[in-house]
This record gives sequence, C-alpha cells and structure tokens, in this order.
Amino acid sequence: MGSDSLKILIIDDDAQDRTVLKQSLYAAAGWDVTVHEAASGSEGVERCAALLPDCILLNYRLPDRNGLEVVRALNGTRGECAIVMLTAIGNERVAVEAMKAGVLDYASKDSATPEALQQMVRGAIQKFRMQGKIDEQRAVLEQRNRDLEEAIHRETVARGEAESSKVEYRVLVETVPQLIWRSNQNGEITFSNERWRSFVGGPKAAADTWMERVHPEDRETIWERWTAAAKTGVALEVEGRFLRGDGQYRWHLISAIPPADPAQAATWLFTATDVTEQKDAQQALLQKQKLDSIGLLAGGVAHDFNNLLVGIMGSASFARDTMPETHPAYPLLENVMEASERAAHLTRQLLAYAGNGQLTPEPIELSPLIVRTVDLVAAFVPKTVQLQLDLDARLPSFTSDPGQVEQVAMNLVINAAEAIGHDRHGLIGIRTAVEEVTAQKPLTDVWGLKIPNGRYVVLEVRDTGCGIPEKTRARIFDPFFTTKFTGRGLGLAAVQGIVRSNRGAIQVSSIPDKGTTFRVLFPAGAAFASKRATAAAAIASGGGTVLVIDDERIVRDVADIALRKAGYRVLAAETGARGIELAGRHPEISAVLLDMNMPEMTGPEVLSRIVESRGDLPVIVCSGFSEAEVRRTFAGFTLAGVIEKPFTAQKLAAGVNGLLSAYRGAPASPREQ
Repeated sequence: MGSDSLKILIIDDDAQDRTVLKQSLYAAAGWDVTVHEAASGSEGVERCAALLPDCILLNYRLPDRNGLEVVRALNGTRGECAIVMLTAIGNERVAVEAMKAGVLDYASKDSATPEALQQMVRGAIQKFRMQGKIDEQRAVLEQRNRDLEEAIHRETVARGEAESSKVEYRVLVETVPQLIWRSNQNGEITFSNERWRSFVGGPKAAADTWMERVHPEDRETIWERWTAAAKTGVALEVEGRFLRGDGQYRWHLISAIPPADPAQAATWLFTATDVTEQKDAQQALLQKQKLDSIGLLAGGVAHDFNNLLVGIMGSASFARDTMPETHPAYPLLENVMEASERAAHLTRQLLAYAGNGQLTPEPIELSPLIVRTVDLVAAFVPKTVQLQLDLDARLPSFTSDPGQVEQVAMNLVINAAEAIGHDRHGLIGIRTAVEEVTAQKPLTDVWGLKIPNGRYVVLEVRDTGCGIPEKTRARIFDPFFTTKFTGRGLGLAAVQGIVRSNRGAIQVSSIPDKGTTFRVLFPAGAAFASKRATAAAAIASGGGTVLVIDDERIVRDVADIALRKAGYRVLAAETGARGIELAGRHPEISAVLLDMNMPEMTGPEVLSRIVESRGDLPVIVCSGFSEAEVRRTFAGFTLAGVIEKPFTAQKLAAGVNGLLSAYRGAPASPREQ
C-alpha cells in the first residue's frame, strides 16, 4: 500500500476542521494522497458513490444526520470503503456502536496529528482490504464448490450412458483441489478421492467414518445441520475442522448434495475446501479490532476514574494537612490516601493496557535490567522452582520506560511460577536475544498478526508448568480473565498494553502439562516518546493568577484549594468557551492549567483560541494520559509542562510552581513556528 495513490474523503460540516485535517493529510510524509471534502452527511454519501475513495474521515456530529446514520447509508452501496470516525467528544458507547456499524477506527480530533492521522488511515485501509480479500476468496470457494457439485451431479446421472463419461468423471474427481467422498447417513464412507485419502493418512484411515475426522467441538453442530438437511432434502454447507494425518486440524468449508432419490441413502456426495488461511486472516482481523475497541474503552474508564481520584486524593490530603497527627481522623485520612494510591495504580495499569501509560523513556540495556528484576522477583518464586538465566550481554539498546519493561518481566516470571505451582519442582528459563524479522523469515504474534520486518530485542520466559489449553490461549491477555480465581487482575493484559505501546509483539507457545513459552519482542533502537520535562518540584511561594479550565467540578475545587494555599489567585472555568472568555477579560492571568479532554471544545482547540489573544501565557496541561500522549495531542504548541492525574494538593502546587519557574527561565513562544 506504500506506493498507492490514495483518495480520501473528509465529511465534516466545520470548514476549519476540514482544512486542518486536509493539511495534516498532505503534511504526512511517505504517501501519495488526494483529499476531497463534503460539508454534510448527504453530500458525503453522494460524493462517496461518485469518487469511490479508499477511506472516509467522518465527523460524528453533522447538521443533517449523525455519523452512525451516514455509515448505515453507505453500507451496501457502491461507496463502501474504509471509514475512520473523528469526534471532538470522546464517547465509549458511540465508539462501540461505530465499530459494530463497520467503522474501522475511532479517535478524537485532538489526536489527529499528521503522523497519527496517516497511521489511522493506513491501518483502516489495510483492514478493509484484508476483509475484502477474505470475502472475495470465500465467494470464489463457494462458487467453485457449487460448480463442482453440479458437474459431479451431472456426471453421476450420466454414468451409465458411456464409458467416456466414467473416465471424465474420474479425472474431474481426482484433479480438483477439494476433498471428495460419498457417505451414507451413518457417516460411513463408500467412496473417496485420492486427495481425501492423502489428507487423512492413507487408505486405511480413509475407511473410517468421516465424522471421526471432525474436531470434537464441531461434531454436534455439523451432525445437527446434516440431519436437518437430510429431512428437508436441501444442500448442506457448514464450516468445521478436519483432522489431518499428521495430527493437525484444518478448517474446511463442507458442502453436501443430498441423493437424487431419497430412498438411496448411501449417495450423499460431500466436498470440503480448505479455508484455514482465510479463517486465520479473519480471526487476526477480529482480534485487532477487539484490542483497539477494548483499549479505547480502558483508556476512557481510566481517564474518568483519574478525575474522581483527583477529588479523593486532593481533598483527603488537604484535610489531613490541616489537622495534627494526634487528631482521631488523621489515621482515617491516611487510609483514604493509601486506598487512593492503590486505585491510581489500577488506572495506570488500565492506561498501560490501552497503550497510553505514563512513561519516562530512556535507552535500555535489557540483560542488566533483567538481572535487577530477577533479584526483585526471586522472593515470589517457590524454592522448588529453579531460575535459569541465559542473557546476551551484547544486545542493542532500545528506548522505553524502564519501570514498564520491569513490569513486563516481573509479570511473566510470576505467571510462570504460578503455572508450576508451590508444591511442584520445575524450571523457569529467562533468555534475552536479538532477532531479525524479514520477508524470508516472517513471524506472527499470538493473535496471528504479522510482525513488521526489522530488528528486535527479545525477552523469552519459558516454564515447565501446566501449560495453556488452545481454547484459552487467545483470552489470557483479556483484562481480569483467569482460570484460577475471581479478580485475578491486569497482569498479562497490562503486559499486552505495554508491549503494544512500544510497537512490539508477543508470541506464546504452550503444550498442556508440559509448559509455556512467552516471547516479547521490542523494536531495537526505536524511540517512541520524548523525555519527560524535568522541573524543580519543591513548593515555593506562588504569585499571580492561574486560570483553571476543567469540566470536572471536583478537579476545579481541588486545584482552587491547592493553588490558593500556595499563594495564587484562582479563576475557574467549567468549559473551554468560558475559559477563552475569562482569558480575554482578565489581563492579570499569568498562567493556565488546562484539561486535555473536555466536551464541546478539545484542549488544543481551547489553547489555539487563547494563543490568538494571549500568546504570552504559559500553559500547563493536566491529564491522566502519559506526557508523550499529551505532547502528541498538542503537537505544534510549546507547553510549560504536563501534570499527571491523579494528584494530591501538595503535588499540584509543587508541580505548578516548578514548571512555571522553569518556563519563565527559558525563552519560548506559545506556538512553534
């Protein structure tokens, strides 16, 4: 897709937003695009049918109909294509409905930097084309089966007419790529072609009843469908897995023609077409969509929960600091603070799963980090379990957050120890290596998705534990999924999110009762986020007026208390529009504390309007997302800094003081040129 000339249609009633999106699309390097525009849903549907674009960037709120209605209008028309829905207001319910309707990606407008927009569009087009190929291949296979069945039926009717017909029939049956056999209603095979005999492992195996070759989980469904077809006299078509002679199951599309004469029960004619590759591709696509959807929901939940924690932690810390330690309520407030910190840790895990964790990236040498991590985690490993290290000291470095990489290693080692158990002897092997993924040596991850070509630093953790059943393997990275006991947590789910945020990959291989091997691949030398800004954190005497813009009342209240105590005067705005108004009316405002995600107007939209009239104002963004994510969202602006939610009153005051001091000491313009 890299060399394609792509057509993209923007459907948005806001001319300014269309211009920004259009400029972002043209600014992204490495592709050839032509961008078209539509100002309403109806116009968009008409233009789509005429243009046949590769992708649509669709605004959710339109004057004549909402985005979901536009998607439904497009479905089934000549204008079908990849659709990315953009919105200024994040809404998890709308996101889920959009995915169900056929939208391939969903994102807020404030995250649409040129690089992010290009990535979303490319990913949506790739998923749409993959699904199209799957549907096309399936249609071809189904038509091929119908043609084959009709031809065999005609040949069967004419078998007694001439010897040449018998020869043609035999040639046809033996040369087609399908498995072919005849069966009575008990499943006993009365005839099979060479391809069937070769598939099952020879003539002796071919004499079995064909239902014995079906995967146990598929037998009931196939038998019921076949029985129903026999009663009605209609053709059978069903998918199922057949056991190959080498012990592997392969997905097949099974078709059967009932006997022309119902009295001849032994003349059921079956064909089976191998569709394993198509099924694998379809499952990989569904898994990617599932990860994207769950990640979106997890990020939204964590963001809202962080706002609640600001109120809990901020209010509790302020109340605690106003009373002596001998006060009866003091230890109760300490308990509130401790519980809040634990809740904040949970939101960090949710954000890690969503790929938006708080990061402090730096170059990492994996092998020394693993040595330190094993020292920390050794206490959690039973003495009956041996830890065996095989670490390469000459690995290339990669850029990531050390704490998150340690979390990956710790979770995998603890998971391996639990798989072995406390009353069994076993082995946990930890290996580091470097590996090249190339076109000649391709790799896929645990969900069947292709791992991009490149050089990777590999962390491998293998155990001799109980193993993971195949039917469970695909779910082990789901949040809170466990086969042990309720409330297991986010261990492997967080691992999956961390690896995804590093643009890495995970592989899992397992044999029940033998053990499991996890392989995590980090792109070697790949930097994915900028360094966290460093600033003095000591609480100093504040001064001036701070404008707090946040839609959550509890956040505004905590900020008001904390900043007033630190010596600031505070003005608060519950919406972006109100914040813009206050910034214009109060020249005494010396700094802005701005929420990143708000309804009606996004953080970047608010900042853009403030900069137009007050370009000298330092702006601190307050968010539960990582600093790297915040700076990507505010690309093009110079920020005074970022303060992460949740925070205590003391941390907020210290952060504002330190960041403003550092900002005023360094020349900068509010908007980069």
